[in-house]
Amino acid sequence: MRTLTDWSLKGFACLALVVMTGGSALAEEKAAPKNLGDFKCKEIMVLTDDRDVGVAALLGFSMGKSGITALDLEKLSAAVDRFTDDCLEHPNAPALERMGKALSGK
Repeated sequence: MRTLTDWSLKGFACLALVVMTGGSALAEEKAAPKNLGDFKCKEIMVLTDDRDVGVAALLGFSMGKSGITALDLEKLSAAVDRFTDDCLEHPNAPALERMGKALSGK
């Protein structure tokens, strides 16, 4: 039997994500999967209960793509703020592209 210390960071993060969302994603009707790169900013911004989940997915993917492994909460919080502001200004822009831009500080 696995203990909490046996969980990988990825497994623990997934578990935390499900707990934080109250499992709402599991309870909803199954929608067709959508490629993360196909989301527009406005699609992420209009999410109500799941906006944090969408932003976290974009942030995590962008961090992995950029090779960022450090968990600097101040920098990540600033990147999410830049992403949010940028998406509100450019609602039809690709969300993944804008998160990459926000993460790089541009």
